Amino acid sequence: VCLARALALSPALLVIDEPAAAVELSERDGILSQLRTLAGAGTAVLASTGEPTELAGAHRALTLSEGRLRGPSTPELAPVVALRSGV
Repeated sequence: VCLARALALSPALLVIDEPAAAVELSERDGILSQLRTLAGAGTAVLASTGEPTELAGAHRALTLSEGRLRGPSTPELAPVVALRSGV
């Protein structure tokens, strides 16, 4: 709901902390895909996450450790595969 509220304002920059935290596994890909779509359409998306797999498709990823910026991180680029029931 918070993401929908923020997007209703058509922001130029979206800052989001842990976008897939406390979200059902079946819904995470949809949220992350939406953020990638927004970024591809010109919205700057700044997100923090503790899950490296959520960085797939990111233009740039930086690593923080012990409160210090440690530099670039290369996310593992793997395709998102939709799950289908009965397969």
